[in-house]
Amino acid sequence: MTGRFIVVDGVDGAGKSTQVERLAAALRARGHAVHVTGEPSGWPIGQLIRRYLRGELRDGVPGWSSMALLFAADRMQHVEHEILPHLEAGEVVLCDRYDPSSIAYQSAIGPDGADRTELMRWIALLNGHARRPDLVLLLDLDPQLAAARRTQRGGEAELYETLELQRRIRACYAELPAVRPNDRLVRVDASRSIDEVHAQMLAEALALLDVSR
Repeated sequence: MTGRFIVVDGVDGAGKSTQVERLAAALRARGHAVHVTGEPSGWPIGQLIRRYLRGELRDGVPGWSSMALLFAADRMQHVEHEILPHLEAGEVVLCDRYDPSSIAYQSAIGPDGADRTELMRWIALLNGHARRPDLVLLLDLDPQLAAARRTQRGGEAELYETLELQRRIRACYAELPAVRPNDRLVRVDASRSIDEVHAQMLAEALALLDVSR
C-alpha cells in the first residue's frame, strides 16, 4: 500500500515544527507509521542552502532565480532518496515545508515590478516533476505576530525573516490555490492556540487517511 504525503507550510514563526511534531505523535498513537522530514533537506544540496540561509556563506549568495533552482534540485533529491521510499513502504510522510515555500518565498524576493503571479507559475513549473502532496496544510499568520513569536523563540534571524518580506510571502501563499489548483490546500488559522491548530490539522489528516483506506 502506498503511503500518504502531508506537507505543513507557512510563514516563519507560524509554528510549523511544533505542529509537525504533535501531528506525528498523534498519528503514531493511532497506529500509523510516520516519517518526519523537512526542507531544505538533509541531503547535500539542502545542506548548502541552509548554509546560505544562516549567513554562513556570504560570497555568491544566490539571487531569487538561482535559489529557486537550488530548492528545486534539493527537492528532487529529497523525493528520490527519502520521500518516495517511505511512501512506497506505506508510511505517512510529514514534511515541514515543500514547494509551496519555494513558490511563495522566491517569487516574493523576485525583481521589483515583476508580475508575482508569473514568477509563481515559473517556480511551480520548475517543480512540476516533484511528487505532489496528498494534503497541504498552510499555516496562515499575520507576519507581525509571527515576528513576535520568532523573537520569543530566540536564535539568529535567517535570510528571509524581515517583516516586509514576510508580508509579501504571506500574500504569495494566499495566491497558491490559483497556481496549484489541483493540490489539496487547506488554510489553517495559526493565530489560535496550539491545541486548536493541532485539532484542525489532525482532523484534516485523519480525513485523508480514512479516505485512503
